[in-house]
Amino acid sequence: MAHPLVSPVYADFAKFLPMLIQASKKEIIINKTSQLYKNIAAHNPNAKCGRYIYECYADMIHVFHQFLDLPDAQYAIAKAGEFIKAL
Repeated sequence: MAHPLVSPVYADFAKFLPMLIQASKKEIIINKTSQLYKNIAAHNPNAKCGRYIYECYADMIHVFHQFLDLPDAQYAIAKAGEFIKAL
């Protein structure tokens, strides 16, 4: 169903707030996650100014951030902190 209440991929992204998307290439919904970022970037002229960031991590699982011993999890959390501080 192509409805924004079913999937945010179909939302109106004009004047969208800053967003950091962190995902894993191993996730089942990786195609939708990638499309979400593309839709946000297509509707916002500031997409290249660091307001909208998409990071895709190889060989990670969904919610990999909770495994704090993983270097990718540590890096992703640090990047999220940087993003928040920059707002």
